[in-house]
Amino acid sequence: MSIFKEMDQGKSMVPDYVTTRGHWGVYGYMYDHMYDYRDGKYTIKNTDVDRSRYLREAERRNTNWFKELFQHSIKHEHTISLASGNQKANYRASLGATFDPGWSKFQNSQSYYFNLNANFKPHKDWTFGIIANASYLKERGYGDFKALDYAKTTTRTMDPDTYYAYQYTPFNIKHELKNNYTDYKTGDIQLCKPTLDWQPIRQLRFSTLAGIRYQNQYSVTNRTERSNAAEAYRNVSKTYIRSGNSYLYKPLDDPTALPQIVMPYGGVRTTQENAYERFDLQAKANYNDSFADGKHTISALAGMEFYDSNNMNEWYDAYGVNYELGYLTTYSPLLFRHLRNQNLQYYKINLR
Repeated sequence: MSIFKEMDQGKSMVPDYVTTRGHWGVYGYMYDHMYDYRDGKYTIKNTDVDRSRYLREAERRNTNWFKELFQHSIKHEHTISLASGNQKANYRASLGATFDPGWSKFQNSQSYYFNLNANFKPHKDWTFGIIANASYLKERGYGDFKALDYAKTTTRTMDPDTYYAYQYTPFNIKHELKNNYTDYKTGDIQLCKPTLDWQPIRQLRFSTLAGIRYQNQYSVTNRTERSNAAEAYRNVSKTYIRSGNSYLYKPLDDPTALPQIVMPYGGVRTTQENAYERFDLQAKANYNDSFADGKHTISALAGMEFYDSNNMNEWYDAYGVNYELGYLTTYSPLLFRHLRNQNLQYYKINLR
C-alpha cells in the first residue's frame, strides 16, 4: 500500500487513468464508487477524510489469500486384491478407488482402476495368458484462473468478498472459480499381452503376442453466464469500456462505428477430446533341434509383426450457452464476424 500511496502522491494514480484501465483493485474501486450514487448517498464520499478512511482499512486488511482459496483435506484410497490358482490356471486381480477433495476449495478428483493378470494351461502343449488394465479419472479443476497463482501475486490489501475489475468487468476470484472451471474425464483400457503358446512337437514352438489399447481424454471448460469471462462479452456500461473492450464487434471497414455486443446472453463452453487407439500383433515360430549326439544343432526363427494406431484431437467453443436454462444456446450472428476479424477459430480437428 505504501507504494500505491507514493504513486498517488506523484499523480500516477489519478482517477481518469486508474478507472479507464481494464484491470483495477483498491484504488480503482475507490474512484469508481465515488461516482456511485445510491439511496441518496455516495458509496465513498469524494473527501480527504473518506478516502483516507477507505485506504487505511485496505492497508490494515492483510487478506490471507491462501486461507481464502485453500483448505485442509484428507485423501483416501481403497483397494481390494484377489489371488488364486491351481495346476491349470492362476490369476491375480485388484480393484481400487481414490477420492481426493483437493487442497484448493475449488478442486476435487475421483479415480478408479482394475488390474487382472491370468495364466491358463488347459493342455500340456499350449498355454494362454492375459494382462488387462482399466482406469477412469474424474476431476474438477481450474478454468482460466488458477488459485495458486492468484494467491501468490495478489496484494493483501484487497477484500476477498469485494468485486474489483478485470477486462473492464466486475471480478471476484472466489466467484470466478465457482463459475469458471474445467471438468476432466479420462478413461484408459489396455488388453496387454494376450499370449498363446503352442508346442506341437518338442522341437517346434509357435507363439503369438497381442496388445490392444483405447484411451479417451475429455475435458470441458465452463465459463457460465455469471463468470467474468462471459460478462466481458457484453459489458458496454460506459463509453470508455465500449471503446476499449476487445470482446465487442468492431467493423473493420468502418472505424467510426459503435462497437456491438456479440454474445448478449449465456457463457462459453470449450470442449476438447483426445481419443487414441492402438492394436499390436506379433507371431513367431521357433525351431530348435540337434543331431549326431548333439554335435550339430539347427535353429530357425520366423515371425511377423503388425500394428495400427489412430489419434484424434478435437476441440470447439460453444458460445451463448445458458447454463441456468438447461444449456440452451443463444448467440448473435455478429459473433462469427467478430471471430473472423480476430483470426480466431471456434473448432479444430486433428487426425493422425
